[in-house]
Amino acid sequence: MVLEELLEGKWIIECHEAWLKAAITISLAKRLAGKNEALPVIDYPGILYRIEASLPENIVLLTHPVQDIDRLVMIEPRTIKTYHILPENTVILTSPRTIRRLPRDWFKAKIKRVTGHEYIIQGDINERIVLLNNLEIKTVEAPPGIKGEALEILRNAIIDYGELTIKDATIILAHELGINKGEAREILVELARKRYIRVEHGHVYPL
Repeated sequence: MVLEELLEGKWIIECHEAWLKAAITISLAKRLAGKNEALPVIDYPGILYRIEASLPENIVLLTHPVQDIDRLVMIEPRTIKTYHILPENTVILTSPRTIRRLPRDWFKAKIKRVTGHEYIIQGDINERIVLLNNLEIKTVEAPPGIKGEALEILRNAIIDYGELTIKDATIILAHELGINKGEAREILVELARKRYIRVEHGHVYPL
């Protein structure tokens, strides 16, 4: 799950929406609260103060990184000149293209809206999440039934063969699922309509 991955390692997550940055921070804090752990947060623009929600008690607001902490969340930092002083488990939530140079030991992902409160995380994490009313996030599962099978087949095929054309994807799905090409094309159209895959220049890219 996306939260478990963000709690380990160094991450830069790019997204436009302040509410989503707050929701990620709150969800991480609630996950750690179950383990009786605090979550230090540096929030330069004061996003957490501006939201109309009660913050988990284990969020500790800081003004700068301090030594001897295991985890840190930074929201829209103005500058980061000394990456090496940050903890091994750090999440930086920032607007797209704010941080252009990234040290090699950092992971990166971008969050894009699909529809309503549903988003896609793309990059070193690839997942769909939904923003709940209580400013928590949860992972959206793969589509049920044959469409979920088709999505997994496409992902594995790209790992094995590289880029897939629409024709390639149709043939692979028809063969693996035991259906005709017309049914396979219908599944591709439905997966694309619901943004589980992207079709671009005649090629298929699972998200």
